[in-house]
Amino acid sequence: PFWRARLQELTKPAAVSLVGSLSTANALCFENVAKGTKTTGTLVEFVVQEKEKRPDMLLLIRVGEFYESYGLDALMLVQHAGLNPMGRKCRAGCPIQNLQATLDDLTAAGLTVAVYEEVAPANSVEGRFKKLKQRSLAQVGCEESLCACACACACACASTCTCACASLQEAQASLAHAGGLVGIASL
Repeated sequence: PFWRARLQELTKPAAVSLVGSLSTANALCFENVAKGTKTTGTLVEFVVQEKEKRPDMLLLIRVGEFYESYGLDALMLVQHAGLNPMGRKCRAGCPIQNLQATLDDLTAAGLTVAVYEEVAPANSVEGRFKKLKQRSLAQVGCEESLCACACACACACASTCTCACASLQEAQASLAHAGGLVGIASL
């Protein structure tokens, strides 16, 4: 329901033109599957799982020197941050140096943004995503507050934030349990 209303508000031609390429296959509304390709353990699968945990947040995922979004989230980047889609799929992103401006645009539009950082190299853990760089939620930004938290016990911001946003509080609790995220400062 939340995203349906947001889709009806799209006005930028680049965003409107991509609506037809959205998929109903998952919470991200993005399918990146070509015939005969691997579909497990991919970055898109990781993002879909994270979107299922945070369906009302726009996800920005660090991929090298960029932050990328897929599906509905990419449409919101195109619409509210003025970014161009990548190719003809619902993908969009911004370089690292434009992250703060992008967050400002998205939160000013009333969106809550979850930023995921690369925290460990590929093959550093076991499990489904072991061949990917490891990523963790590092920041949640919303209209009320833009808060960067490495982990609740190491960052004063996490313990003193007065934001009433339930999504931010849930993310801070998640960060407190994640541990191991050090050195991520305010962006």
